[in-house]
Amino acid sequence: MSNDRPLLYALHLNGETFAVREVDGHEAISTPFQLTLRFALEGGLPAMPEELLGLGAVVRMARDGETTRSITGVVTEISASASIRGVSEIQVVVEPQLALLRERVDYRVFREKSVPEIVEEVLTGVSIRQGSEGASGLALRLSGEYAKRPYCVQYGESDLDFVHRLLEDEGIFYYFLERDGLVLGDNPGAYAPIEGEHVLPFRGGKGLDAQGEAVTAIARRASMSVGKVSLRDINLEHPSLNLDVEAPGPTPGGPELYDYPGEYATPAEGARKARLMAESFACASAGFAGESLSSRLVPGHTVDVEGTPGGVGDGRHTIMRVVHAFRRTERGFSCTFESLDAATTFRPPRLTPAPRLLNPVTGIVTGPPGEDIHTDALGRVKVHFHWDRQQPYDDDCSHWIPVLQDNTGHSVGIPRVGWEVLVQFLEGDPDRPVVLGRMYNATDSFPVPLPEGKTRSALKSLSSPGRNGTNQIELDDMAGQEKITLLAERDQTIQVANDKAARILRDEQIVVVRDERVEVDHDQRATIDGDFSHTVEGDQARTVAGSRSRSVEGSETSTVVQNRRLTIGGMHQRKVGTDDVVQAKNLIERVGAVNLEAFVKTHTTTSGQAELLTVGGALIEVAKKQKSESVKKLRTETVGGIVYTKAKDKISAKAGKKRTITVGGAMSVTAKGPVVVEGGEKVRMKFATGAVKAEGVLLKVGDSFVMLHDGVVTLRAAKNLAVDVPGINTLGSPGIAIIPGAAVMVKTADSSASADAARASGGGTTGNGSVGVAGGLAAGPGVQGAGPPGAPSPVEALQRAARTGYDFDPRACNFSVQETLRAYAESRGIRQGTDGQAIPLSGQANQMVTTLQQRSSAYGQADGAQAQALREQGMAWEAVTREEATTYANQGDLVVAGLRNPTGSGHVAVVVPGDGRRAGDGETYPFVSGGGSRYGASDGSRTSGEVWNRTDRSNVEYYRFVPPPAPPPPPARGTGAPTI
Repeated sequence: MSNDRPLLYALHLNGETFAVREVDGHEAISTPFQLTLRFALEGGLPAMPEELLGLGAVVRMARDGETTRSITGVVTEISASASIRGVSEIQVVVEPQLALLRERVDYRVFREKSVPEIVEEVLTGVSIRQGSEGASGLALRLSGEYAKRPYCVQYGESDLDFVHRLLEDEGIFYYFLERDGLVLGDNPGAYAPIEGEHVLPFRGGKGLDAQGEAVTAIARRASMSVGKVSLRDINLEHPSLNLDVEAPGPTPGGPELYDYPGEYATPAEGARKARLMAESFACASAGFAGESLSSRLVPGHTVDVEGTPGGVGDGRHTIMRVVHAFRRTERGFSCTFESLDAATTFRPPRLTPAPRLLNPVTGIVTGPPGEDIHTDALGRVKVHFHWDRQQPYDDDCSHWIPVLQDNTGHSVGIPRVGWEVLVQFLEGDPDRPVVLGRMYNATDSFPVPLPEGKTRSALKSLSSPGRNGTNQIELDDMAGQEKITLLAERDQTIQVANDKAARILRDEQIVVVRDERVEVDHDQRATIDGDFSHTVEGDQARTVAGSRSRSVEGSETSTVVQNRRLTIGGMHQRKVGTDDVVQAKNLIERVGAVNLEAFVKTHTTTSGQAELLTVGGALIEVAKKQKSESVKKLRTETVGGIVYTKAKDKISAKAGKKRTITVGGAMSVTAKGPVVVEGGEKVRMKFATGAVKAEGVLLKVGDSFVMLHDGVVTLRAAKNLAVDVPGINTLGSPGIAIIPGAAVMVKTADSSASADAARASGGGTTGNGSVGVAGGLAAGPGVQGAGPPGAPSPVEALQRAARTGYDFDPRACNFSVQETLRAYAESRGIRQGTDGQAIPLSGQANQMVTTLQQRSSAYGQADGAQAQALREQGMAWEAVTREEATTYANQGDLVVAGLRNPTGSGHVAVVVPGDGRRAGDGETYPFVSGGGSRYGASDGSRTSGEVWNRTDRSNVEYYRFVPPPAPPPPPARGTGAPTI
């Protein structure tokens, strides 16, 4: 097969040109080209072969001395054979500069960079930089947007494999320009047309075209491929996110390709990756294949083919691959090619495997300067690997790396900055590291000295920042000395969701340097088989909201060096099986309600000096058989109200020397049978006004007596009888005086005296008002029946005390008038001060207020016998209306207005003045009492008047003091019994 214009190859190397005899090679898109050239050289190479490696070389193709194409590269392989004839056979391999990256292997981390940026940085190492198109350099013809990868690792792979792997993953292709330029593209617009005429005709057969620029064979090809691409992955920051994606493959109904992990974080990224993989399969499974005599077919360039039989190959093609075959002495030049429709974007197949790290590596935890712990919300850390020569030891040397935690629930342990950790990689992917645990080294040594502490194991953490303290759990397994040590550098919190049980077979010691607090929401029980000793150096307070029981089977001794106080709000019951002995210098018992003491046998109370018993309410003593009281010196009993003594059989009172009964008011002695007053020596009765009313009265001394019976007074004197009243007539008889206006009968030994007496009296000797005199009774002055004129009654005294504003609320009190007045006298000075403050109550007055709060409206709630019982005690209160309160107050009665819970904090009561004002007109009345706050307000900032003035009057109750019934007036003189 001859050709008038054959295509010839020439090699330009090291300043010389060599005619090439044979050429074999290939070019392909996204693949470095490789041409092997052979030629004979007389005298051998001008230099040693190794000296020519890496030198730039240009392969030139020409027809009739006219260059049709040039391929620029570098010598990557060269050989020269020995020859006895002086002619060496030379073989040279030419590849692009990109092929040099095949020889460079590295370990490095790229942070926050996109794939085009990473590729450009890698290519810079071989002087392939971004420059003008057509010239030596890198041209980017990219239309897509490429996300920055937070963490991309080149691990033990060549730069060329690393670049190929990234470009394949992103669907970016590359091809070469004439002067060793490199183009990156991701769309059909990135292709370049071939040099010169871009249309090649179809000419069947070889050598028919004189110019050699024709397509001599072409065919459409197709191969079986996948029907669907499916990917899956997981996002650790969003583990519930569904990342399943899929894309249809080029062969409908074909097999499915499923890959995990897909190495993407969002569904959109996954869908894009699945689509790129499907397009890559489509490019590999369909296209064109042909032969040509044209040297201008270049991968990545487009050419228009015309005239193919049946139009099979007509149209614009993008050359994907070209295979060179040249024999200068035989058939000349021919090449085969593969192409795609120029409208199709070539997606490089995923041929380059990613490195797989099957074994763990170690690294150092890093962080910002001054930080001991550097982590994110997921407990991840930054790690600088020992193989990394580029990244600094800071908080940006790696992406956030997850940390394997202990498998016991929600365990937490964050590696500290500076620790050496063991790192494994998910699926062996260097881009997906996981920290497995910590490793000690000579710098960061084991926390327990070894080998001495080889039996000790510890879980230990360091304080941060500073690492000056530690929290630690240590286990010592030394035989015979086994021990667990728990150390909390500061605080410790233990929470048990259900039950906790601890069994200590020997001793337990707990030392609390400062305070201890124990809270038990339900029950607490402690059982001690031996002794129990509890020592409190300071104070001890114990509060029991419910009931408390204490049982001591043996003896109990309680020693209080200073004071002891026992307060019981309800009933106090004490039961002693044998003796109850109380020894005290002074013994004071105050019982607010009921004090009940029961003794099976004997109850003895011995006081060396004095015993004081104060009862705010009632004191009840019950003896089933008898009660005896023995007082060696003096016994005084004071009752503020009424003393009521009742005996089923009789009451006897006996005094060894003298007994005195003093009554501040009236005294009444009533007996259904006789009343006997007997004096061993004499009986003396002295009173201002007295009245004796009976059917008959007999006063007898020896043989003398005075008898009064139904208007008749009989006096008998064994010796003399004297009636001496100033201003009356005197009988002439010795020792006899007659009161004028009365009928007097005098019986004596001297009958004239009787007659004289009758005359002096001006009346008869018998009838009502007559007096019989026997003996020598001297007349004395009479006693009037009324008390001192102008003296205030107890009720008036109570009213005066209340109007002065003393601190006392009498609404529910059922004390006697005497006790009430005594309380007021005791509380002198408890007036409301000018500054709005009140002086605290004295003991008894405060007790009366307490009783008031416990018995609110006692009389208002009582009726019938209850009300009468209150009246009998000397005092009672009745509820009245507002209008009645005003009326009663103006007429001088004691009226009190009670305000219930005006602020939710207590009780306020005021005395209604009797000066003509209406009750409740908003006046600032004298303050009386309050529960909780003294002024009816919790903050103590308001006076009673302010509280009164702003309160709803419908919440006010009025009470009037009801005085006890007045005693009956004494009978008029001369009617009934005489006044003595």
